Amino acid sequence: MDEQTRHYLLGALLLVLGFVLGRLSAGGRRPSQPPSSFTRPIAPPQDGIDPDSEAQLLALLQAGKLIEAIKRHRQLYGSDLRTAKQAVEALARQHGIRV
Repeated sequence: MDEQTRHYLLGALLLVLGFVLGRLSAGGRRPSQPPSSFTRPIAPPQDGIDPDSEAQLLALLQAGKLIEAIKRHRQLYGSDLRTAKQAVEALARQHGIRV
């Protein structure tokens, strides 16, 4: 076996080994799945965000912490990133807060 063939085989072996180790470290779950510790608390009420949650989000927005407000919305309601961003930006607009 010549040296070039050995390099190709070694590269292929390392690629397969990296894949296997990656799958084992992921615990068998797909990377697109949320971690098992992620829970979806409750969906926001149909008429909007409850007053306590709104106060928390407004405090973050007024402090200029848009990303933290989006993260908090996701924690409170289990929403995806796009939905949380849209909801927080809408809340900021309703209260005249520039984001």
